Amino acid sequence: MTRLFLTSLFAVLLFGFPGGSQQAGSADLQAVETTSQQSGEEDTAVSHECMRFDPQRVHVVENPEGYGLASAGTWITDVTGSRAEARLAVYIIRFYGMDEFCTIGEGGRALSYYLVNGWAPQGRSPSEDCLWFDQTGSQLREIKGRWTLVDRNDTALSLGRDKAAALEAVKTIRARNFSEICFVGRPGPSIVYFIR
Repeated sequence: MTRLFLTSLFAVLLFGFPGGSQQAGSADLQAVETTSQQSGEEDTAVSHECMRFDPQRVHVVENPEGYGLASAGTWITDVTGSRAEARLAVYIIRFYGMDEFCTIGEGGRALSYYLVNGWAPQGRSPSEDCLWFDQTGSQLREIKGRWTLVDRNDTALSLGRDKAAALEAVKTIRARNFSEICFVGRPGPSIVYFIR
């Protein structure tokens, strides 16, 4: 893949990372247990919440705004695209056995990601659309009022306007050793997730 292709692809994320819409709930589904963490950066509390779910019970839920994913009556996330994209997201969650959904920043605006037994998902599904990025050589920069993680290839990942949340997101990306960013649906992905 060329630098131009990667840069233009990540531009989709630069001005609206979909993680911000992935925390919305549904009135028909029960509240979920979450665990909150605080960022050690600048002694600023940053919302970092994770919730566990059963990947084998994940299914598509239709709501007034479109579609979402739920497991055993627990709302997981909105899906901004079509029903087919929501069904592909279910397949991917089950393929990896993803059992935890985490968000950083208010409403997950900085970052959202999935884990498998506390670890980054590993492997490769045949239906995946993923791009490698160099998180070890990346830098956090403010671009047009948004904190953006830029790697050596000039690919960019928007982490929102809150610097403390963006710093927590970068710390998490590095600690989890995420090396690929994956999409369900493009342009304007319905779901974005990371693998190792």
